[in-house]
Amino acid sequence: MLEQLKQILDGARGAWRFRWKAFALACAVCVLGWTAVFLVPLKYEAKAQVFVNTNSALRPLLEGIAVETDINAQLELMRQVMLSQQNLEKVVRETGLSVRVKDDRDRQALIAALREKIKVSGGDVRGNGRRNNLYSIVFRDSDRVVAQAVVTKLLDTFVEDTLGLQEG
Repeated sequence: MLEQLKQILDGARGAWRFRWKAFALACAVCVLGWTAVFLVPLKYEAKAQVFVNTNSALRPLLEGIAVETDINAQLELMRQVMLSQQNLEKVVRETGLSVRVKDDRDRQALIAALREKIKVSGGDVRGNGRRNNLYSIVFRDSDRVVAQAVVTKLLDTFVEDTLGLQEG
């Protein structure tokens, strides 16, 4: 026990002797770490969750095409409806993203990039075998306002289109 105490005291004396070198090393590591953190680009993520009664919302779309679809087909149909060319053009026009484009080719490239960056997921099967009709729309951008506006407009457009299909 006495030998272990002697080793601890020797270690403490050695650490005290090199305290300024250890402090300088700790400061250098902190400065490098802070620099690395500040150099990481900012990414903002906007996420919306919506409950979709797929039986009523997708029925007009599937009428005459299929009798019953599985969950993956319904999710894919939801993606296709949300990420259609018409909906994405409306999102670009109404969220101010159109200022980023100069000509029609740039607009098509922006729409293709949006289609890749927007993630639609959900409709998973719960433990009891029933479907969870909660869908998520996720979009990331370096501008917080743009990320939120894209998700909001995409959700609004989908709701308007769905309500229009059910009424008509």
